[in-house]
Amino acid sequence: MEPDIFALVLDTLNRATSQNTDILKPAEKKLEEWEIEPGFYSVLLNVLSNHSVDVHVRWLAVMCFKNGVDRYWRRNAPHAISDEERIKLRQGLLNSNILNEPVAQIATQEAVLIAKIARFDCPENWPNLIPDLIGALKAPQSLVQHRSLLIFHHVVKALASKRLLLSKKKFQELTSTVYGFILNLWHENTEIFLRHIQEGAATEVITEHLEKALLCLRVLRKLTVFGFKKAHDSQDAIAFLNVVFDRAKTSLECRKLLKGRGIYLLELCEKFIIHLTKVALGVLSFHPFSYVQLIRPSLEFALYYCFTEQGMSLAYERFTIQCLNIVKGILQCLEFKLPKGGSSDGC
Repeated sequence: MEPDIFALVLDTLNRATSQNTDILKPAEKKLEEWEIEPGFYSVLLNVLSNHSVDVHVRWLAVMCFKNGVDRYWRRNAPHAISDEERIKLRQGLLNSNILNEPVAQIATQEAVLIAKIARFDCPENWPNLIPDLIGALKAPQSLVQHRSLLIFHHVVKALASKRLLLSKKKFQELTSTVYGFILNLWHENTEIFLRHIQEGAATEVITEHLEKALLCLRVLRKLTVFGFKKAHDSQDAIAFLNVVFDRAKTSLECRKLLKGRGIYLLELCEKFIIHLTKVALGVLSFHPFSYVQLIRPSLEFALYYCFTEQGMSLAYERFTIQCLNIVKGILQCLEFKLPKGGSSDGC
């Protein structure tokens, strides 16, 4: 592509965000033509990571990049992106501007973009991705930690979805290296947001730590369900599972205190509680023998919140459904059933 391509691509992206179809259509056509041009995605990376560029233009740059990864990242794809450009792109996708992204919606799309590439390349062709993200998670800046955690969540989600035996083994190896760190980060942010709610702290402060705690929880769910052959063989996993219902109880109490603090914060707390129940359901489905020690606490938990006046006053519809799903899962789990003709007393 031409040396002044940045200005040309930026102008075309600007025109592609126009409401005027006479301007929009030719610009979209030009962007489609450039999809197979060497260097095009490097320019898109420069645009999307430049905070001074219009938000709508940066959004479009991310979407074009994502589409390009879907079509041209595979080495055997027609017009595949060159190895040289891939290396530059991987190096640039965790730059300081990406990790300091001020716009939440763009940060999410950047995280999805990185996860798409990670699914193809990590760990073989992108061995430093996870170590770099863990390093960024230790940064003192709250925004950098949040964006790194958002990226890490989407990367783990992408890697957990791979089903080949070798991919599963590599995900188990990844889990063994990061589980303890993420678990501690989850404990830390959960303790802080619960304490802040109880103390009536500012909404922004509660939101900051609740968002991080929820992201950590989403990561832990994938790691726990898909990162172990037997979850009960991991002390960290057992420690996590043993506090799931206690955290849910405390969070339900805190949810009551959030009414009147804004719909976003209330919904965020409800998502946190739902994801705790999803952890239980995931382990019940994929690691039933690891769930045995949780059967009694699960049933007591569901009984209290679904069938007692005190518990029902704290519950909400989606949470109640999740509790009943846990009970249903326990009752229908084949591994928990006695063999035909068997009895509980061994007769």
